[in-house]
Amino acid sequence: MSITSSKEVWSTLQEEFQGRKIFDKKIIEKILIFVAHKYNTMVTTIEQTKDLSTLLMTELMGSLEAYKQGMN
Repeated sequence: MSITSSKEVWSTLQEEFQGRKIFDKKIIEKILIFVAHKYNTMVTTIEQTKDLSTLLMTELMGSLEAYKQGMN
C-alpha cells in the first residue's frame, strides 16, 4: 500500500493503533519527515520545542491539524 497524503497517514495510524498511546520516537520522526514538505515551519517548531521520545502520536497529529486549520 502506498500512502501519499497526511489524511491517509492519519487513517492508517488510527486503524493500526486504535487509540493506544504511542511513544515511539521513530514513528514520530517518520511522520515528521513525511509531512515536512507541506508543514515545514510546524515540523521545525515541533522538533525544537518538544521531546519526541515522550510526544504522543495524538499530540503530534493534533498539532499538525491545528496548524493546517490555521492556514485555511
